[in-house]
Amino acid sequence: MFNQDLREFVHGLFSKRALSSGRTAAVAAAKRLTRAVSDGSRLRTFADPRALACGILALAFVTAVVGLIDPGTTSARTILPGLVDEARTALAQPPVPPPMLYKAMSPEDAVAYNASLPFTTEPNVPAKPFKLDAHSVDYARSLDCLTAAAYYEASGEGAAGEAAVAQVVLNRVRHPAFPASICAVVYQGSTRPTGCQFTFTCDGSLQRTPDAQGWRAAQAVAAAALSGSVYAPAGLATHYHANSVVPYWAGTLAKNAQVGAHIFYRWPGAWGRLAAFRQHYGGEPWQEAQLRNAALVAHGRAPDVGAGPPIAVTVSADSTQSDPLSVIKLLASAGSSPTGAKLEQAALNEQSAAVQAYRDFAATHPDASLATVSALLSGNYGQPKALGVDQLAAAMKEFAASPAYAAFLKQRSAADRKRFAESLLASLRDLQAYSGVPIGSLAATLPAALPGSSACAAVRTEAAAKRRANKRGGSVQSSEDPLGARLAQAAADYLTWSTQGQKDGGGATGSGCSSTIDQQLVAAVLSRMIALRDGEAAGQRQVAWEVSHGHDLVPLLVRRLRVFEASRDRFVTMSSAYEPLVAGLSVTPAKGSAMPIAEASPGPGQPDPLAPLADSSAKTGN
Repeated sequence: MFNQDLREFVHGLFSKRALSSGRTAAVAAAKRLTRAVSDGSRLRTFADPRALACGILALAFVTAVVGLIDPGTTSARTILPGLVDEARTALAQPPVPPPMLYKAMSPEDAVAYNASLPFTTEPNVPAKPFKLDAHSVDYARSLDCLTAAAYYEASGEGAAGEAAVAQVVLNRVRHPAFPASICAVVYQGSTRPTGCQFTFTCDGSLQRTPDAQGWRAAQAVAAAALSGSVYAPAGLATHYHANSVVPYWAGTLAKNAQVGAHIFYRWPGAWGRLAAFRQHYGGEPWQEAQLRNAALVAHGRAPDVGAGPPIAVTVSADSTQSDPLSVIKLLASAGSSPTGAKLEQAALNEQSAAVQAYRDFAATHPDASLATVSALLSGNYGQPKALGVDQLAAAMKEFAASPAYAAFLKQRSAADRKRFAESLLASLRDLQAYSGVPIGSLAATLPAALPGSSACAAVRTEAAAKRRANKRGGSVQSSEDPLGARLAQAAADYLTWSTQGQKDGGGATGSGCSSTIDQQLVAAVLSRMIALRDGEAAGQRQVAWEVSHGHDLVPLLVRRLRVFEASRDRFVTMSSAYEPLVAGLSVTPAKGSAMPIAEASPGPGQPDPLAPLADSSAKTGN
């Protein structure tokens, strides 16, 4: 239709028909062409702003010619200035959204001031419908974010107030001054001290549990907006505020509507006209829970561990892998361990030979860890055979073949798997909430014996499963973010060590299927979660505990994590930040070596150590 109108205009100008007839056809075609500018639907098809500007200027030429051949028409006088304005807008950079900063006024004075600001005299043009496939991932994520905006910003304003807020969000998505994602618009600037565009994302409201009925009502409003419903009274508004406050920008924008207690504004001039709303929707790369928790962490608040995607942990035992030495050690310590005493009394009294052999060996080697004893028994210790090793090895071999040991494995397997799964699930929820990295569903396999440091009793990522198929240890399968599976692996290794392995005097984490640095990163994240939930003092006590048990890297990692928290406006998840977080670290760093990342948040004028992430990470801020 657009091209047809253009052809009719040219044909009318130069046709051999009577001048008046040709002029009439040209004028009619020109008027149809110029309506494309006010409508904006045709011009938004130009993806390149320069092409858009050229198209607008071409229409300006059309209108000027019409004005020359038909001086009586109003097209040239009323439309030509607007066309030139539209061309300038297409070539210019969009305006920068101002921060939500308020003037110091009482609510009464604010109401009076707001009433003194006149409404714009230009028409309040409604927005175009916005539709998403209700079965798409983008729709599901958009619905969560749009519902949150409508609920937290206008739940007391009824359906009309919530629809107006939802319309502002959708208007912003289509405007080049804002992100092209609904969730990114809602959470824009939420990780900055004064930069949030929707105040609920940075004022602590996210910690308030929504009312179920109110949430469902807001969700219905959001669903209608995503299905093409347009709230016309809001027009093309991209800003609003409560009537009881006065933002600094209130007098610089065009006041175009008031709905309930909220006053709505649009950009003045061409940036506030329909043709400027030409940005194509970019989809939803982030889940609402990821953005929500990133905002909470950035403002020093504990993230919501229940807000993210579900985590499922299934733990099974591998009966082909057994560790009789750890069981013998447990039984040998029955005098100080209620669990060991109960087991000894219940099932294994007849295995006193193995238990006594271990006690005899421990008496002559009091400082030997379980890993050291295991190495001595296997002959891989590199030292002359210690006294009592042959006796312990023979007793352990007999014990491993006994029916009592088989019964023990069966008895303990279910309880150990349940306990390990519950502890691992709690740790993974903390990791996911803090890091923003989805963990997903895990299928873990543990050695049949008690979790101990003498075996790789943790989990293994799906990606690593094939590479490590022949190695001793557990395994896990995950289809989520590779870093999520990597963190899950490290969390299971850390959990195994912290609940059992470190009690054997083995020192810092070093066994398992993951790297020691990853395990210490997990320890640092869990320490930060303690600090966010219970205060910095509690977090520092946990850090001190980690250091006392050999995790010397945890304090530095905690300092780097604080930089990560302060830089969440650059990225939503830890995926982009992982490499800088662990860069230059080793289990035993050289004395006096400089780390490439600052040990504390940078001060004014200092370079941000996480600055290289800015170009590669997704942005949700201004």
